[in-house]
Amino acid sequence: MSATIERPEAAHPAVPHLAQWAPRRARRMAHVLRPASAAEPRAFDPAALGDLPEPARRWLTHAITPGAPLARRAALKMHGEMRLGRHWHGFTAEQLLMPESGFVWAARTHVGHLPVSGFDAYAAGVGLMRWRMLGLPVQADTGADVTLSALDRLAAEATLVPTSLVAATWRPGPDADTAVYAHHVAGRHARSHVTIRVAPDGQLRRLTMRRWAAPEGRHYRLHTFVVEFAREFDAGTMLVPDGIAATWADAGGEFFRASLDRVTLE
Repeated sequence: MSATIERPEAAHPAVPHLAQWAPRRARRMAHVLRPASAAEPRAFDPAALGDLPEPARRWLTHAITPGAPLARRAALKMHGEMRLGRHWHGFTAEQLLMPESGFVWAARTHVGHLPVSGFDAYAAGVGLMRWRMLGLPVQADTGADVTLSALDRLAAEATLVPTSLVAATWRPGPDADTAVYAHHVAGRHARSHVTIRVAPDGQLRRLTMRRWAAPEGRHYRLHTFVVEFAREFDAGTMLVPDGIAATWADAGGEFFRASLDRVTLE
């Protein structure tokens, strides 16, 4: 079962996919991100959240319609700005996200008048970044550090598929309106812990985590990664956090802003 909600300006297939403009390697990695079983997904029962910390219950009962299928993956279309060096550049992107196993995020932008395209991904246990300018390679990174950074990103982006966190391991957060979940990926022990902050009305407002990364282009280490959400995208059976602003709190500040244009759930 799948459902697609989008802005009214265009129509798209209701099956999660990446656009044909995405690099071939990105589309091959996205193909791996498929649920293992074709069985009808379980339905959301708010009563199953009884043991969760109150802020987590508040968010998930607000975000997920009772009886809705517990979606395991989503295809997202978005636009926004990302900071490269000292300058902001507009981008468009498509993403296939399956929190239990990986993601592929493919984007297009311009640096000056020069087209830049590529993707970041984690699939089949491997993290990868590949970017091209004028069709020529400018970045092609993989290895243990890239994989760990991608896993931490996947932990944070699990919030974009709220149904994926119904069965997560939760504990109370450090103060009121917060809760902490441990993110699990198939074949790996939980490594990443994410703290969320929930508004009184149930909207997810912020997440914070220590993420393995090299935001200044030097050595990888743990940095404080913060994502703010200004609003929600109504995906029919689910309210997806939207109005996204990502910041390296200890290494350069805000670097990413995005708004969702389409959400397809499966």
